[in-house]
Amino acid sequence: MIVRCDARRIPLRDQTVQCVVTSPSYFQLRDYQCGKRQIGLETTPEVYLAALVEVFREVRRVLCRDGVLWLVLGDSYWGTRSSQRSLHHPALKPKDLIGIPWRVALALQADDWCLLRGQILATTALIALRDHAAVTIKTLVNEGFIP
Repeated sequence: MIVRCDARRIPLRDQTVQCVVTSPSYFQLRDYQCGKRQIGLETTPEVYLAALVEVFREVRRVLCRDGVLWLVLGDSYWGTRSSQRSLHHPALKPKDLIGIPWRVALALQADDWCLLRGQILATTALIALRDHAAVTIKTLVNEGFIP
């Protein structure tokens, strides 16, 4: 079954889903024109993480006790998007790899999920920066979260 909805309010009963496979909107990558509550265009990684934790609390509600969550996340670099260039972040410098997949894994562990496995997949993007020939973004698959 494929359910299309705001993932913060999934229209299913508790513990009715055996497996969830998802790849949420990546941090500041694309505007899907979904309105103010769209996930992915948050101003900081911390606000983005809070939105994803909210989503996965709802996923945990509908996931069976022996269910599994497969999560695919990409990473990005701070300050390379025009929307970030004027922003200051206390821990990130321009062109720092943000570490979104790791941050999400740790945030979900702190929210009582159990991370069974994480794996870095092949390069998914090659992005040219003005003062670098090219940088690569790796995708981390946080495989096998269980509630």
